[in-house]
Amino acid sequence: TYNPEEDRLKENINAIKCQVKEVIIVDNGSSNYHILESFQSDKVKIIYNKNNLGIATALNSIMHYAKENYVDWVITLDQDSIVPKGYVEDSSQLFNEPNLGQIVPILYENITDKYYYLGTAPNNKYQEVSKAITSASITNVSVWENVGKFDDLLFIDYVDYDFSFRVRKSGYKIIRNNSFCLNQQLGLSSIKKFYFFSIRVPNYSSFRRYYIARNIIIFIKKYKWESHPISEVLRLLKMIVLVIFFEDDKFEKIREIKRGIVDGLEMKV
Repeated sequence: TYNPEEDRLKENINAIKCQVKEVIIVDNGSSNYHILESFQSDKVKIIYNKNNLGIATALNSIMHYAKENYVDWVITLDQDSIVPKGYVEDSSQLFNEPNLGQIVPILYENITDKYYYLGTAPNNKYQEVSKAITSASITNVSVWENVGKFDDLLFIDYVDYDFSFRVRKSGYKIIRNNSFCLNQQLGLSSIKKFYFFSIRVPNYSSFRRYYIARNIIIFIKKYKWESHPISEVLRLLKMIVLVIFFEDDKFEKIREIKRGIVDGLEMKV
């Protein structure tokens, strides 16, 4: 959590705590951290970080806790994600699947009224896919340890894509449970019209634009012989075009993208 909205977080916790053995909240230095005290119980444990250490560090704290308490599977959530009823129980039918690293749901964004499959459109109840986002991913704790954990260097963006890339690179599968859909807000998305085309514009903050640009460069450097660097460069160029033509605060965001690219090139990975 980081400065969570109290009612939404309460809805999140109530939706998941009946589906799991225990809920762990890692707070990354929120100014309103005191609201978390009302959620604490025998089933809800809170870990307080004094500063914002990033999503990767928080996720690793949760996974370490799971390992120390002999838990085999962990579902990770953003602070505003409401898990569908029955998702964990239904997905647990896959827990004995050989070489399974992660289980994910379908993603739906209500603002744009679009589904994001992270793979081909569903045609079976369970389907292997190439990527997993953090929210509602159910991850095998042993696989997390075997593939090298979440990368603290990335801080926020690309933490999940970097991890799922290593999951598949190490020979494990990511399976999507097509029976469940997570309503997820991806940025502050809007749809812009360009002649006869509708274009999704995520409207991320300049803070996020910096990390997306920086971490695209880091990702390319880490996996230059194993990934598809051209597609990552195209994603970076697309982001720049969307900011220039469709978003507010263009100059600030372009400045942060430029800073992110420079920092990414200079960082050792």
